[in-house]
Amino acid sequence: GAWPDLFSNVLSRSRYNPVILAGLRIFTSLSFLGFAGLEFHLRSHQFGHYRYLTVISFFLDGLYFFVMAIVSIVQVLRPPPTRYQPASFFAKLMIIMFTVLFAMCFFIDLVLWGLLYPLAKHAGVSQVIIDEKFLSFSSFLQHGGNLVAFLIEFFLNSLPILKGNAIYILIYVLCYIFSIWTLVELTDFDYPYVIMDVNDSLSPMWYGLIPVLSLALFFAIFGMQKIKEKCTNPQESRLVLGSDSDNNEFYVSEESSLSRNYYW
Repeated sequence: GAWPDLFSNVLSRSRYNPVILAGLRIFTSLSFLGFAGLEFHLRSHQFGHYRYLTVISFFLDGLYFFVMAIVSIVQVLRPPPTRYQPASFFAKLMIIMFTVLFAMCFFIDLVLWGLLYPLAKHAGVSQVIIDEKFLSFSSFLQHGGNLVAFLIEFFLNSLPILKGNAIYILIYVLCYIFSIWTLVELTDFDYPYVIMDVNDSLSPMWYGLIPVLSLALFFAIFGMQKIKEKCTNPQESRLVLGSDSDNNEFYVSEESSLSRNYYW
């Protein structure tokens, strides 16, 4: 039968052996979701734990790799046709998810190790708490392991990072901020991060820095994509192009990946 539109070619294509990409996705999804499930079991009565952007993003990381693992398994067992196809809505959605979560890995790790950890050390927080919050296996996995997994995924896959998708980074961050404001206003929970406390005199600066840093990191991975394309074999670079039956080429647009019916 025809290759399902749901699993567009671009999601499972690898610049190397697709089995390697499938193996990465399977291992990462089992590791991330397994650890998230264990944390949920151990903290079943600690709802406040799920206020953290790290925890939310880490679960979504695992979900992304789980879905893409299924896509890769289907691709390995049932290779898609070599012809280029219109990207399905599902494919566009997964490309956006990859872009947002990849940028968030940089954001979360940079904020923790470059800001929160030094602030805790400077404030004289006890070493016991620092070891628990920053220097534990859980912390290293969620603030380091996540980035390593996405970097490997980035170098192996053929997913485009489109400039127009920057808007989804802002949507993700702003939705989190408004959710925390609502949670703090309606419940007894405190702000998960000291830099989010609106009563702090420096909060306007922090809130201004969050979207700026998010966009800066998005354009950093956008630049990485451009470098990867330049280093790619010219024949392989057609993975980001397509053509119709008349051999008219379709280039990946710089617009939002949900706003254009481009081909792969």
